Amino acid sequence: MEKQRAKHTGFISLFSMERLRSIRGRFTLYYLLIAALITFVAGGIVTTTMSNMAQKSSMKMLQAMSDSIFHTMRTGMNFGDPHVVESILKEVKAKQFIDDFVVYRSPKIEELFSIPSRGKTPG
Repeated sequence: MEKQRAKHTGFISLFSMERLRSIRGRFTLYYLLIAALITFVAGGIVTTTMSNMAQKSSMKMLQAMSDSIFHTMRTGMNFGDPHVVESILKEVKAKQFIDDFVVYRSPKIEELFSIPSRGKTPG
């Protein structure tokens, strides 16, 4: 019977009481536990790092899109034609990731160019 137990190898025999009584068995168990702990910690670090990189990349992309839209609107406004500005607004609103886009007129601009007021302005 003892010989048959000694022949068993594998994961289950690694944690048998006979093995844990020996120093080698205890060291093996401790090494496995430490390896598992290191694996979990390393996995958490990698996951957190990848998440932070994705968030930073998304923020940079959104900032680039915002800058692009701002410069496009600014160029359209420099033409001075309200139809050009309206067409740019329609194009911007048609973009995939933009839910809403509003340009508010300044009361000073309305007064300077004698543009009729649209109503309340934010602020």
